Amino acid sequence: MGAVAPAFMPQSLPSTVPARPPASAMNGASVPAAGQQQTLDSAALLAYQQVQQQAYEADSGSSYGPSGQMLPQTRDLPTEVKSFAARFSIEDQLQNRLLEALSKRGDKWEADLKDFTACLSRARSPAGFLIVKLSDLEKAIAAETGANPAKPRELCADYRRGACTRGAACRFSHDVPTGLDKNNFAKLIAQAQQNTSSGFSSGFSGSSAPNPAPAAEGFGERRKESGRKPSPSSSRSRRSRSRRRPRRTSRQRDSRSRGRKRR
Repeated sequence: MGAVAPAFMPQSLPSTVPARPPASAMNGASVPAAGQQQTLDSAALLAYQQVQQQAYEADSGSSYGPSGQMLPQTRDLPTEVKSFAARFSIEDQLQNRLLEALSKRGDKWEADLKDFTACLSRARSPAGFLIVKLSDLEKAIAAETGANPAKPRELCADYRRGACTRGAACRFSHDVPTGLDKNNFAKLIAQAQQNTSSGFSSGFSGSSAPNPAPAAEGFGERRKESGRKPSPSSSRSRRSRSRRRPRRTSRQRDSRSRGRKRR
């Protein structure tokens, strides 16, 4: 008698299990093909890369695109210089000088401003370091354009006090009215004017000169009338005469006193 399979055992199992359809298909929406899905993924990736590149350029100030091509400049030179001056507390005079120098650099002004920012961020005295860097930039501009470098505009405090030892190599201006040479010249001119005025007041000659004799006589007469004491010179002469007289001895004094008693 053959074996009978139990009733609870399945007679046959399917070889593969059908995949579950996506939710969009279950809801009745159309499912895009594989090519369309790849196109959407690449477009989203490109948009994401562009957004990241723009954010990086805004932070670093880069003017190059993702493919290495030069992007059009949208930064304004006066605005950037004003922001730079406010960051490092630069005075208006030095700010105008920086703006004038960078305006002659063409497309290189952004690189120069970056260099200044990096250097001044590490400097203890940003304004003083900017003067040095700006002087070098002005010399480079003069060498490129062939023009003579402009005269320094800031005055030399050491030269004003007469203590500048750098001479022509000094990067500050020596054209000050109180400088060493001009100060000496001013003193000489003032001294010459004073001597000239004193010569006019006391240098009369000939008949135009007043006669000082009557004035001296009048002064002597007024002194006699007022009954003033004689001059110290006459009293000194009297003292010298009294000192020259011989001193009397004690015997002479005694004999003289006896003669007075007899009388």
